[in-house]
Amino acid sequence: MKTNVLLVDDVPENLIALEAILRKLELNIFKATSGRDALRCLLENDFAMILLDIHMPGMDGLETAKLIRLRESSQNTPIIFISAYETGDMEVLKAYSVGGIDFLLKPIIPEILLYKVEVLVNLFNHNRTLAAHMKQLEETNLELARQLETIQQLNSQLTNANEQLEAFVYSTTHDLRAPLRIIQNFTNIVLDKYGRSVEPTGRDYLKRITDKTQSMSHLIDDLLSLAYASNSEMSRQEVNLSQIVQSIMDELMSLSPERQVKLNIQPNLIAHADKDLIKIVLNNLLGNAWKFTSQSSITAIEFLMIEHQKQKVFSVRDNGVGFDMEQGEKLFKPFQRLHNKNDFEGTGIGLTIVRRIIDRHGGSIWFEAAVNYGAAFYFTLSITDTT
Repeated sequence: MKTNVLLVDDVPENLIALEAILRKLELNIFKATSGRDALRCLLENDFAMILLDIHMPGMDGLETAKLIRLRESSQNTPIIFISAYETGDMEVLKAYSVGGIDFLLKPIIPEILLYKVEVLVNLFNHNRTLAAHMKQLEETNLELARQLETIQQLNSQLTNANEQLEAFVYSTTHDLRAPLRIIQNFTNIVLDKYGRSVEPTGRDYLKRITDKTQSMSHLIDDLLSLAYASNSEMSRQEVNLSQIVQSIMDELMSLSPERQVKLNIQPNLIAHADKDLIKIVLNNLLGNAWKFTSQSSITAIEFLMIEHQKQKVFSVRDNGVGFDMEQGEKLFKPFQRLHNKNDFEGTGIGLTIVRRIIDRHGGSIWFEAAVNYGAAFYFTLSITDTT
């Protein structure tokens, strides 16, 4: 699109000469032979700049410039004044005072005029492009704001739905405990008192009921732990993780005293964390390490701390069956398992609980593993938990 330029001179021959000089710039040139004609042109068009003769009959160039500057759309339109007469300092001063940015005397040197007009036209086109980009950016920002508002509304609805779902899960699992306990107790009573008189098939059925109710009880405990990990009020304090790890491992080893265990716990590892929640994290990580080393001739478990970029990174490492790293991310999703449930029991929720607690602490968790070469889980607790 060509750029508009306005030439104002009461002598038609002068307008033709100016137009001939500016033809190289491929402009859309408007011509006016009086101040009134110039103002009419400004009512209908926007101009990159105006070449305005000072000395014109009726309304001269200075008066025309004053009126041009009164219009909001042309307040900043560059005006170059042209005069064929000897011009004094006072007249030049008046030209600048009414908004002129430059002054040329006739006869005009074409190269100078071309250079000045080209600079102003380029500046006008640049500003016009910039204004179009700004308008497009504003429209984009408005659209993004509308989309953000929609996303926030959807997030709010999703949060409410999740809260209702978690409340339902908590209530349901909590209410299931009592009838499940009754089933377990009565099944055990039948096995204890009447087991000898029940045929083998019947005893097998009762044993299956006991096993399944126990599995269901573990699942309920894990679901309640997940709800607790997600919604409980946090209270951070200085916690000795090494002592917690030692206590957990003492209990695990007491349940299987026949296992040979090589245990390495780095002493006095302190973290700023919620004590109850971090116990759940360590219970799950160490419980998994204990479970997946059950087939090893010697169980090796380590709990250590390393420093990375001035931050404490805690790790639980074992020499168990490990897993394929490419499948590892499934571990943090509910009910996802990488091992056959007949080989290793579990509900598939433990590491989901772990990640939820680590996230609530503002930390992160990741792992290293290889099939038959063990696994290591690393975690941080917050960016403020630094050495």
